[in-house]
Amino acid sequence: MRGRKGEGGDRKLYVDKDKLVEVIGRTISNHSTVLKREEMTAKIDEILRHVPRGPKGSPQNMFRAFITTHAQRVLSESPDASVKKILREAIQWAKKEYPDFVPEFSPRLLFYY
Repeated sequence: MRGRKGEGGDRKLYVDKDKLVEVIGRTISNHSTVLKREEMTAKIDEILRHVPRGPKGSPQNMFRAFITTHAQRVLSESPDASVKKILREAIQWAKKEYPDFVPEFSPRLLFYY
């Protein structure tokens, strides 16, 4: 969009239709991304309901934090990813970082989704 000075000092607005369609499309796309983010957050919150908190700074809390960030990454790439896959990869990470740690979570989580 750009303005041009017309007669009498008023400005006329000329709109590039293709550019306008592109901007509107991006705006609509960003709106749907926000909805997906809300859905993703709800799904992650539901997963974390089955993973209890631990004492401050504990491996259990680090496990929960890893589940959160890992689930965000996995679900953004594949919204239909299973909770079982996310949990399995989080357990693998926990075993590597804290070899003696046994993560706590509800067994129901394995059958969720």
